[in-house]
Amino acid sequence: MYHRVFLLSNTILFDLGIVSSYSKLVLTILMKLGILLSPVCAIIKTRQITYSVHLLKGLGFPVERRENSRSCHGGNMMNKKVQKLTLCALFAALSYVVFTFLQVKIPIGADTTSIHLGNAVVVIAALVLGGPLGGLAGAIGMTIGDLLDPVYITYAPKTLICKMVIGLIVGFLAHKLGKINDSEDRSHIFKWVLLSAIFGLLANVILDPTIGYFYKLLILGKPAAELSFKINIAASAVNAVISVIVSVLVYMGLYPVLRKEHLGLQNA
Repeated sequence: MYHRVFLLSNTILFDLGIVSSYSKLVLTILMKLGILLSPVCAIIKTRQITYSVHLLKGLGFPVERRENSRSCHGGNMMNKKVQKLTLCALFAALSYVVFTFLQVKIPIGADTTSIHLGNAVVVIAALVLGGPLGGLAGAIGMTIGDLLDPVYITYAPKTLICKMVIGLIVGFLAHKLGKINDSEDRSHIFKWVLLSAIFGLLANVILDPTIGYFYKLLILGKPAAELSFKINIAASAVNAVISVIVSVLVYMGLYPVLRKEHLGLQNA
């Protein structure tokens, strides 16, 4: 289901001329990982190791079927890992699309900043997949977006670091402290989702402009760095407010479905 949505979005954007052929290729590569793994993820819904055995045999792996609790447990563990990897690839593709094509660039002399929703995807990924994997998914997608844009290409290392930090903070607060995965209380879940989004994006408001300031101080000099620093703080703050609202609303709408479909993968 997930990969069909991404393929449809990719095709529409390309047909409208929003996505270049090169960007479409990169996006397709990201999504292909999810597409190749999605048949395996369908196994999880059945909760039966039998289908896992048939699939592995069909791929040419020598598998001996054993009907015992240990093999079933191992199969479920394998399926969960594959499912996590699939969702990670899809969140990476989503963060790339949202950051690259749903942003408003703001020129600052020879430099540029932007208003975008890429950080919201990082927060949602961390809430669904846990901090490390969710942060990695968002970091990969947005870093690829930087690398493919001549304006942002030099900021790719900063993006990789900052988005990982967002994911780690959100995952730690929501799952280690708030334990939203173990709660059925909607108000409790909302409180910790909101707090984790706020603190994760607050860290980005501090970290992103600060790293950018020291980088520009070395390259462009103090006056340009100071001007860029002030505007980047303002842009990061606006991004943070928008991303908090969007990520909390989206996750609170999604989490009942995630639990119903056994996609509670939030073991950070």
